[in-house]
Amino acid sequence: MNRKQSIFKTAAHLFATQGYDATSTLQIARQVGVTEPDVFDCYDGKDTLFVAIFQEAASRYLARIESIDRSGRTAIQCLGALIRAHFSIVAEEPELMRIYLRSCPARLDYPGSSCTMTLRHTRYKLKETTEAILRKGAASGEFVKLDLEAGAKLLVALLDGLMHQQVEGTDNSNRVERAALAFCRKALVSRG
Repeated sequence: MNRKQSIFKTAAHLFATQGYDATSTLQIARQVGVTEPDVFDCYDGKDTLFVAIFQEAASRYLARIESIDRSGRTAIQCLGALIRAHFSIVAEEPELMRIYLRSCPARLDYPGSSCTMTLRHTRYKLKETTEAILRKGAASGEFVKLDLEAGAKLLVALLDGLMHQQVEGTDNSNRVERAALAFCRKALVSRG
């Protein structure tokens, strides 16, 4: 692992465990075994480093969502894959997902900032994917008729809340994953 990768990995761990405000570039440098100017040689500063980590977290999250194969599957199978993808990404990338879920620190959260734009784009893509699954189910008669946009927003909020609980370790993720899918089946699948 090169110096830039070491700084990135160490900073990600510190941001995930301590938060943005409690992490300093000096602390990152000491843990990596380099000088603070070395950190600034790789990244313009703490803000730039955090945004790079945040964007990587969002990129991995989005890649997982976009990798769901919707062809040849029923809408409920697609929704199940989407729910499982959320649980698996948190299990496999807990530190990056903790950073992503905490969102942008206040000093980096303003209209037009890289952090804010990344977050908006990722949430838009999740809503778009969820809405496409609901549309597929509604068109085939598999799902009950509903307001697709409102339904997608509701499911996105559910998934976001489930990820927050999992990243904080407040629930048994296998049990909650099964309950989320059962809830969606009962709420969405047409009985006719």
